[in-house]
Amino acid sequence: MASKMGRVAVIGLGAYGIVTVKNMLEVGFDVVGYDRNEYIGGLWTVTTDPGRTSVLPTTISNQSKQRKSFTDFPFPEDVPDYPTGAQVQKYLEDYADDFQLRPMFRLGTTVTGVNRSEKGGKWIVSINRPYSNATEEEFDKVIITNGTFHSPVMPDVLGLEKFEGEVIHSQSFKDPNDFKGKNVVVLGLSNSAADTAVELSKVAANVYLSHRSGACILPRVNAQGKPSDHTETISINRLVWLTKSISPRLIKFLYTRAIEKSMHDTYPTIDPSWNLLPAPPPTHNIPIINDHLVSLLTDKSIHSIPGIASIPSPHTLTLSNGTTLSNIDALIFCTGYRATFSILPPSLDPTAHSTPEYDAAPFGSSVRRHARLYQGIFSPAHPNSLAFIGPYIIISAFTGADVVSQAIAQVFSGAYPLPPQPEIEWWCDDHYAYCLAMAHIARAPAGLVKNGEVGHWLNEACGNGINEMLGWGWEAWKFWWQERELYRLVVGGVNTGFLYRLFGGRRRRTWIGAREAIYRANGRELGGKKGVVGGEVASDVGPK
Repeated sequence: MASKMGRVAVIGLGAYGIVTVKNMLEVGFDVVGYDRNEYIGGLWTVTTDPGRTSVLPTTISNQSKQRKSFTDFPFPEDVPDYPTGAQVQKYLEDYADDFQLRPMFRLGTTVTGVNRSEKGGKWIVSINRPYSNATEEEFDKVIITNGTFHSPVMPDVLGLEKFEGEVIHSQSFKDPNDFKGKNVVVLGLSNSAADTAVELSKVAANVYLSHRSGACILPRVNAQGKPSDHTETISINRLVWLTKSISPRLIKFLYTRAIEKSMHDTYPTIDPSWNLLPAPPPTHNIPIINDHLVSLLTDKSIHSIPGIASIPSPHTLTLSNGTTLSNIDALIFCTGYRATFSILPPSLDPTAHSTPEYDAAPFGSSVRRHARLYQGIFSPAHPNSLAFIGPYIIISAFTGADVVSQAIAQVFSGAYPLPPQPEIEWWCDDHYAYCLAMAHIARAPAGLVKNGEVGHWLNEACGNGINEMLGWGWEAWKFWWQERELYRLVVGGVNTGFLYRLFGGRRRRTWIGAREAIYRANGRELGGKKGVVGGEVASDVGPK
């Protein structure tokens, strides 16, 4: 029997899509999830297909398991603080099994089009399966969660057509042994560039890391022996947001100084000739998390070089400082990806609108196109039935997708109405102005939103109680007074996603294990009080 809530199509079954299927089911929708692959997990599944982005067998997560978890499903205790790619993939498989999501998955199914029907206000999803005829299915809502790691960006390099060595994008980099004994240039300075260079250093004759800007490089574990991302607490984020609201220039200065000091303290051997500093401002730059890059630069297993100005002959590069580099066998572009929405008609593609000012900005559409989406999520044309997860970084990867899909579920179910259309358009215009200003400063991450403002909106939409319980009103003071230890762990401890399922009495479901998971994430054992805070638990969701 059809659900009274209606049918929802979730397109893409990587981590974002899996958690979205679960959260839409949770509020009563009939959900179908599609993926062209015969497996779930997206890039976390190792594949040798050069046309598909995936982790390598040696990949280790850049985010600790305490920060990476979905909101009601911790990583197992025996998984290290930084899981391997294989352990993350198993986590996603276990999540799908634990919440019995597989019956909703349609694997090996390519979505070829999403269109609005002329009658009835439905969505028509066109699909294709190998050895089957193309078919169409009808839905009330559509959520596109196919990520941004599928359309490689290959910058223009003067004379590239003259190069006779191998040229690939990092998407196609599957086995460093393919470059054994070769002289390889890795273009870009990002997490993927660092990982690629480190892997190549084990087998290549020479590895050159070519970059035009600096970057902050941090180890996974800090000097105190704790995961580096555990220091980013709610209390610190509050201070950053407050200072930023008073003086954006001041927070940029203080934040940059703090990160650069941390980098110098961690790596006193940094050579100024590597041009790692100054790094782009923290508002734009995701730190590189790598345990080996600096030591390999120090012992010259990897050579830092400027950007490539041109390629004058088959195996020679001219660098931006005028020097030349000869006998180069391969170029690997670690230059990012663009989100593409070719399954949508141009009128619904969030990146298809005209953005002349953004196109002309130094770090605008040459890097990535601007996606016009309300709160970085909802289509302005059909905000109550078409949403996207992936074009913007909101909160953090797994936790962010979980919270965003909870908010979508509340909006699509009618529990949280969106504002009138003029307000939606105003927000999109204001966000465009913000992104335009950022595009004149430095290269930004894959997507940029005002996380403090959008995070507050998400809490309201989800009805998770965080704004009230961690604000400055009576509810917050009562929480602080009655739950001193838990309050300290939430605000000053590891900033885990379990917080989003902690507070009861709201619309979305809570998780009875949230309190204990918060304690465990902080290396503490729960004693005394159990259960959610501030109301009855709606459902004992979470791992069995």
